[in-house]
Parts: sequence; structure tokens; C-alpha cells
Amino acid sequence: MMVDVTEPPTTDLDLIRRAINGDHQSFAHLIQTHDDRMRAVAYQMMSDRNAMDDVLQISYLKAFRSLAAFRAEASFSSWLHRIVVNVCLDEIRKTQRKAEVSLESVANLASSTSIEDQYATSASLHTALQRLSPDMRSVVILVDGQGLSYQEAALILDTQAGTVASRLSRARTALRQHLGLPKESIQ
Repeated sequence: MMVDVTEPPTTDLDLIRRAINGDHQSFAHLIQTHDDRMRAVAYQMMSDRNAMDDVLQISYLKAFRSLAAFRAEASFSSWLHRIVVNVCLDEIRKTQRKAEVSLESVANLASSTSIEDQYATSASLHTALQRLSPDMRSVVILVDGQGLSYQEAALILDTQAGTVASRLSRARTALRQHLGLPKESIQ
């Protein structure tokens, strides 16, 4: 029985193996599979579509160049997330500006159904998120915005889950203070 080698790969590891062996279409397929989520993270951190595109281009190039070093200790998605977040943090630090965060993916704090009230709350949250350090902002984006566990965020940020938890706690406290909310309002 012969195996058809033109059959499309079914897993990220299959695609990675093929890409390492020179199959650029396999790498393109990997990126297409994960692009939406990477775009969401990059946009939340950079808050500018042009900056997001620049960061993703740099990230995907780094991923391509480092693909042979991928050890499969974590999923490809987590590995790529780490690259994207690190490139975002590098760009934020390099430009010495505060990144804005897309509010749509952060937990909705508005309790009113009024569009005006929701907009005012979103604008306040937006300003409060800008005041956070890049490290705290990235934790809020990954855990509260993307719904990742502390362990998953720790893998992406190349830190310990306890560090993620403490940064998130400090970030939530800072958000409450910036927003003038009671202590229990952001969890």
C-alpha cells in the first residue's frame, strides 16, 4: 500500500516538519491557521493596524527563521503567541510610547445598556489600560481579554504562573484605582 505524500498534513507538527524541509506552503498554512488570534493579540497590544501589521511581519519572519528550533514542548500556537507578544513588547519599549488596547476584547465593565454610558465606560477603561505598564497590560490582554489560563499566559510571556497571577492582581488593582471603582468590581 502506497502513501500519498501530496495528502495535506493534518497537524501543526506535520506542517512544521514540512516547512523545515523547505515547503513554504506548509509554513503559510500554519500562519493562516493561527493568524486571526495573533492579529487580535497584536492589535490589542499595539492599538494601531499599521503597527499590528509591522509586528506580525516581524513575528512571522522570526518564527520562520526559528522554526527548526521549535521543540514542541508547548503547542505551536503558544510558541507563536510568545513571539508575537515579545515583539509587541519590544516595539512598545523601543518607541517609548504607551500602547492602547482594543476594548472590545477586554471584559465588559459596563453595567448600563445605554450606548452613551457604554462608550463613556469604554473610554475610561481605554485610558486606564494605557496607564498600565506593558508587562501588566500584556497579562490583562492574555488572561482577561483572550481568556488564557495563568499557565498558558506564563508560557507565552516566558515567566512563571505565579508572576502572571501577581501582575494580574496588581493590574486589576491599578485599573480599579484609575477607574474609581470599588475593590471588588474587576476580577
